[in-house]
Amino acid sequence: MSYKLALILSTPFLMMVLLLLGDIADITLVKSGLDSLATVVGYRIAYGGRLDANTEAMIADYGATIVLLDEETPRIGDTVAFRLYKEYDPFIVSSSPLQITVTRSTVVGYYDH
Repeated sequence: MSYKLALILSTPFLMMVLLLLGDIADITLVKSGLDSLATVVGYRIAYGGRLDANTEAMIADYGATIVLLDEETPRIGDTVAFRLYKEYDPFIVSSSPLQITVTRSTVVGYYDH
């Protein structure tokens, strides 16, 4: 009889733990996707010397947003810092959407073949 009561009382706790693990897994997937996207964006900025429309379209297709941290036009040898972020609506971690952010920098004109 007591094991049934314990099972009934522990079910909500187990559900909360499963939802928390789901949030942690989803946040990890979004973060790793943003890391990969930031690598590609950094390469394209370094190769092209600017943020072009094709790169912005690729970022928009992923559902992310880019913010350039420097407003001036870069020249060869300058460092361009940018921030990619994406909104994530969690199950249980927060009642409002989380903004997952990745900040990277790249040197214009430096690329590897």
